Amino acid sequence: MSEVDLKKRAQELEQTLQLQLSQLKKDSETWLKVGAAAVAVGLLVSALAKRSQNKKAQRSQQLTDAIQAPVHRVKKKAQTSSFFPPVTKRLLMALLSLGQTKLMEELKRRQGKSHEG
Repeated sequence: MSEVDLKKRAQELEQTLQLQLSQLKKDSETWLKVGAAAVAVGLLVSALAKRSQNKKAQRSQQLTDAIQAPVHRVKKKAQTSSFFPPVTKRLLMALLSLGQTKLMEELKRRQGKSHEG
C-alpha cells in the first residue's frame, strides 16, 4: 500500500471512530436518562414503603397502648364527617334539590315558549 492509500484509510478510520463515539454518546445519554428515572422511581417507592411501615408501627403502638391503658382512660375518637358536618350537608342537599327544581321549571317554560313561537 502506498502512503496516500494509508492516509485515506487513516482518515476513514478516524471518521468511523468519530461516528461510533457520537453514537455511543447518544446511547449513553439515553441510558443515563433511563437510569435516572429508575433511581427516582426506586426512591419514591422506598419512601412510600417506609411511610406505610411507619403508619403500621404507629397503629400497632396505639393498639398496644390501648390494651395496656385502663379502660376508663381509653378515649373514643369523635366521629366527624369527612367533608361537611351533617347539618351543612343536609342544607346543601336541600339547596341543590331546590335549584334543580327551579332549573327544570325554567327549562320547561322555555321549551313551551319555543314550541308556541
